[in-house]
Amino acid sequence: MDESNAIQQAYDVVIHMDEPRYWYLILGSILAGFVVVQVFQKLTGNRKDSALRAMGVVMIVANLVPLTYGLLSPEIELSVHRNLPVHFCALNGWLLAFNCFWKNQKVFTFSAFLGTIGGMHALLTPQLTIGDAPVILLHYYFSHTAIVVIPIIMARSYGFRFAKWGW
Repeated sequence: MDESNAIQQAYDVVIHMDEPRYWYLILGSILAGFVVVQVFQKLTGNRKDSALRAMGVVMIVANLVPLTYGLLSPEIELSVHRNLPVHFCALNGWLLAFNCFWKNQKVFTFSAFLGTIGGMHALLTPQLTIGDAPVILLHYYFSHTAIVVIPIIMARSYGFRFAKWGW
C-alpha cells in the first residue's frame, strides 16, 4: 500500500452499527434534537427570535470547523473534498444558518425537504472524511442533527408550511 492510500484510509472513517459510539451518538443526537425543539416551543417573542439568530451564528461557526481543523492540523492535507463545504449537507448547513436570519419560505422548503432526508441518512450512515478526531466527530453529529432539527423548529415555532406541490 502506498503512502497516499494509507493517508486516505486514515482520513476516511466509517462508523458502523456494531460500534458502541454509533449508538451513543445517534441517541445523543435524538435526545439533543428533542430537547432543543421543546425549549424552542416555550420561547416567545424577542426571546424566540434571539434564540433563532443565536442558532444561526452557532451554525455559521460550526460550518467553519472542518476548514479550521484542516488549517490548524499539520497532519491534514487540505483539499476541496475534505475541507471545503461543497457537499450537500454542508451547503444545506449554510442555507439553514442564513435562513435563521432571513426566515425565507423558499429556503425553508428546499432545506426541509432535502436537508431532513440528507441529515437523517448521514446520521444513520456516518462517514467522516477528515478522520474521527473528537472535534470532527462532534461537528459531524451536531451539523447533521441541526439540518434535521432547524426545519422542525421553523415549522413548529414560526408557522412555516410546505406549499402545495412544493416538493
